[in-house]
Amino acid sequence: MKNKIYIFIPLIFIFVACGFDTNKEYTCGIYTFKYIDKQSVSLCEVGYSQRNSDTLYIPKTIYGNNVVKIENIGSGSAKKIVLPSTVKSIGKRAFKWCKNIETISLPDGLTTIEDEVFYGCFSLKEITLPASVKNIGKSAFKWCKNIETISLPDGLT
Repeated sequence: MKNKIYIFIPLIFIFVACGFDTNKEYTCGIYTFKYIDKQSVSLCEVGYSQRNSDTLYIPKTIYGNNVVKIENIGSGSAKKIVLPSTVKSIGKRAFKWCKNIETISLPDGLTTIEDEVFYGCFSLKEITLPASVKNIGKSAFKWCKNIETISLPDGLT
């Protein structure tokens, strides 16, 4: 009986240690991300070369996990940003000072745009918020001085 206990206890520690750390950043090619849970990740950063292409496509999955949140993408010269349908939240300052963004495709299912997300996006001209958006943080569109039209959904809080 004693031998079985000695074998079982180390196995418990190995099983617990194999979990993922939700505070640690991981890298997959040009993407830096954090695990949110076993099925979803938060995109923390995109590589310099990708940010400086004309169109920045955010991946739908990383290592088979859905990208559900966008954090800090970092500034670049991209004029258009396309978010996948899996994105539910855009974190604080995600696109802050991305001065060249003219258009961004926001997916249905997006619920939250946090503080200062598009702060200083001088070239942003038009934005349509999907009906699923319920929360927009402070100064989300501050210094977006070229916005000509913005469509706001009903039920916005």
